[in-house]
Amino acid sequence: MSQTEKAPATARDALITELLSDVGRLHDDIKSIPKMLELSMRDSLDIVADAVEDAEDTALWLQEETKALIQATTTKAGLDVGIKLSEAIHESLGRVFEPALNRATVKIEQLENRLSALSGNIRDTQATRFNYMMLAGFVTLAVIMLGGMTWLAIESQDVNETNKWFYDEYKAQSNLLQKIPAGIKEKYKY
Repeated sequence: MSQTEKAPATARDALITELLSDVGRLHDDIKSIPKMLELSMRDSLDIVADAVEDAEDTALWLQEETKALIQATTTKAGLDVGIKLSEAIHESLGRVFEPALNRATVKIEQLENRLSALSGNIRDTQATRFNYMMLAGFVTLAVIMLGGMTWLAIESQDVNETNKWFYDEYKAQSNLLQKIPAGIKEKYKY
């Protein structure tokens, strides 16, 4: 109690004063409970927060690993399916085309045998000489044609020179006519 307060006059007043001071202490204790709880629970809350953070990191890691595993499994399954499909296609093509190729091979061999038999019978020794004579004739004809084309080129060059001479003469006469005085030109004009 403070010095300015009066001393209690009766026991009842003393009891009320004591009860009020107990209520004040109780009130202070109740106000300090949240601070005490906070201090006592801070370590527990930090442990729980660390555990939650570790759990989140673990969940993210598991998610990434699961995604990578699923993708790898999907890729492997796709490759396996592709390989099996390729093998099935090759097997079915082998079953379908192998008999046809065997038949074609047999027919080609038969045709080769027939051609070799026919060419031996048809071949004529005179035909070879005739082929050489035809070749010589074509070569001679080509040489004659080349000579004729050369002669035509030379002749056309001569014609060009003649045309040039006529053109030069025309220019000379035209220049001469330009130099004639105007009076003479008027006299002979139509």
